[in-house]
Amino acid sequence: MQFQESSSSRSVFDFFSGGSLGINLFLGILIISVFLFSVSCGGKVWASEISASAIRERGVLRVALEDDHWAYFLQWRQGEPSGLCVDLAAEVAAALGVSPVYLPLSWGEGDDGSISGILEGSSWGSFDIIASVVTITPERGAWVHFSEPYALVGQMVLLHRGSQRILSLESLQGKKVGFPRDTTSEGAARALSSRNEMVPLENASVTLQALEEGLVDVVVIDSPLAFLFLKDHPETQVLDKLLTRESYALVLPLSSDPELRSLVDRVVLEQREILLDRWVP
Repeated sequence: MQFQESSSSRSVFDFFSGGSLGINLFLGILIISVFLFSVSCGGKVWASEISASAIRERGVLRVALEDDHWAYFLQWRQGEPSGLCVDLAAEVAAALGVSPVYLPLSWGEGDDGSISGILEGSSWGSFDIIASVVTITPERGAWVHFSEPYALVGQMVLLHRGSQRILSLESLQGKKVGFPRDTTSEGAARALSSRNEMVPLENASVTLQALEEGLVDVVVIDSPLAFLFLKDHPETQVLDKLLTRESYALVLPLSSDPELRSLVDRVVLEQREILLDRWVP
């Protein structure tokens, strides 16, 4: 059936042509509607759809990377990144037929514009994907989309050899425990004895430095960082037991389209073993 407009009805075009009063009224309603929508979303600005076709048309994949060192996963030298995460992002870009551009981003403390903030629901930035060391959790999955995992890891306790007779998790009581804040390391550290003093620190690098300088007794840190630090600091050791078992993944906004998600998953599954063999000692 064809829609028939009655002679008494007014179209949107008629409304706009009805003089300044009609226009002002329409704009007022529009502004109020946008405000109410913003409030209903907690004041957050959501990312517009990020799609494979839009990235191809732009010719560039915008990749956010944490501005910190993460063992063989991510290193920064003179402003240039390298590591497993960088190579994985480059493979995603190649599959899309575009070039990658890397953008440093702080981990932060849950603030807007930081990786931790995005994982806690703040607005997505001017990039297409986060290719950093990010652990999959159900809580984060409410705010972002995770790819297939590219590495299986866990949290470990790192300490100095012979440090105050700490031989097991059970003897880890009444100690100063350092960890990078707003990470899964924090959750694992706080799950230890309540008699320990918790010491949240800015990021992984600062956490390891605190152990090296004796500012904390032990640190809880991701296993790749623990083993790399152990290699360069033979005076340290790890407790054998993993506190957690976790998976790292690439991060996309919830607005990403199915084609892009499927492409990223395919690249991760094809490349993860190759890249782990290339980068992991």
